[in-house]
Amino acid sequence: MMTPKYLERSNDRTLAPDYRGPVFVWDIDKTYLETRFSSARSVARIPFEVAVDKLTVPGAVPLLRALRRGAGSTSAAVPLYFVSGSPLQIRSVIERKMDLDGVGYDGLTFKDQLGLFLRGRGSYIRQQVGYKLRALLLTKQREDLRVGFGVVAEEEEAGAIGELPAVEEEGAQLVA
Repeated sequence: MMTPKYLERSNDRTLAPDYRGPVFVWDIDKTYLETRFSSARSVARIPFEVAVDKLTVPGAVPLLRALRRGAGSTSAAVPLYFVSGSPLQIRSVIERKMDLDGVGYDGLTFKDQLGLFLRGRGSYIRQQVGYKLRALLLTKQREDLRVGFGVVAEEEEAGAIGELPAVEEEGAQLVA
């Protein structure tokens, strides 16, 4: 499966071929960050916010740190990847916010909204489920994961993603 041109992906870690632990893929908006899409004004503010302006979902940071640490007394550095439908132009702000929060991660995937618009595919900008499903499956495929694969998504998208046969076939555990 090739990476589509509208996905901007990074992967800072290659898992060992014998890795058999869990892997988590986490949505950013509404599950890690309190992102508001309720009005055009709130959406227009997003690109101009700096890392310290971004608010986290209550409880998300300690949970992410605990998942990353893993069970046991020593840190397992459990693989943690993030997927966002936000434009890739805010990548550095998101990375800085994660640094400020002490949230370690192994990769980020953003949607190239500007690229979609410039290619005449503006209608794809608001489509999230197909984009995120593709990003999830690419993450799983890239690592040839035969391990526990957990996905955390916002409630509205989780229902749609969880009902897709491709997710069921891959054996992902979905949390909304």
